[in-house]
Amino acid sequence: MNGGAAKDGIPHGGPHDEKPAAPLPRSPAVSMRDLAETFLLVGATSFGGGLTGYLRRALVVERRWLSEEEFLRGLSIAQAVPGPNAVNLAVFVGHRFHGVVGSLVAVGSVFVVPLAALSLLAVGWARWGAVPSVAGALGALAAFGAALMASTGIEMFRAAKFRRTELVIAAVSFAAVGVLRLPVPAALAVLLPLSIWLQRSGSARISGGPR
Repeated sequence: MNGGAAKDGIPHGGPHDEKPAAPLPRSPAVSMRDLAETFLLVGATSFGGGLTGYLRRALVVERRWLSEEEFLRGLSIAQAVPGPNAVNLAVFVGHRFHGVVGSLVAVGSVFVVPLAALSLLAVGWARWGAVPSVAGALGALAAFGAALMASTGIEMFRAAKFRRTELVIAAVSFAAVGVLRLPVPAALAVLLPLSIWLQRSGSARISGGPR
C-alpha cells in the first residue's frame, strides 16, 4: 500500500514532504494615538545618540509590539536604504500598523521634540559655543552615545540567534565596512546577492536531503 495515501482515499504527504509554512504572528492592536505617543516619548527621551536602541527598548522590550526578529528585519531594511536608520525604522513601524499615514505620524512624532530642542540649541551654540565647558559637555554626550550604540548592537547580536551562514555574512560585512573602509553601497551590492545565494543553497540542501 502506498504510504502517501490515507484510508479515506485522500492522498497525504509522506514523512519527508515539506511542511506548510507557519502562519505569521498577528500584529497587536496599536492605535494611532499609541503610535504617536510612543514615538513622541522616544524622541523626547533619547539622549546622547543611539535612537535605534531606544526604539528597540520601547517597541520590543516594553510594549512588545514587535518581536526581536521583526525588529531586526526592520533594522536590516532601514540600513539597506538611504537615510538615517531612525527615520527609516519609524517609516517601517508606522507602516506596519497604519500604512502610509502611520509612517507619517511616526516620523513626525519622533522628531518634533528634537527639532524644537535643536532649534533652541542652535541659537545658544551661536552665542556660547566657544566656551570650554560647553564643548566638554558635548564631548561627554558623544561618548555616551557611542557607548549606547555599542551596547545596543551587542544586545541585538545576542538576541538574534544567527545561524552559521548569517554569522559568516556578519563577519564579512564587518571586515568590509569596519576594517577595509569600503563604501556601504558597494559592500551591499556584493554581500546582498551572496547572502541570498547562500540562503537558497542552504534551503535546497535541507529540502533535497535523504528520503
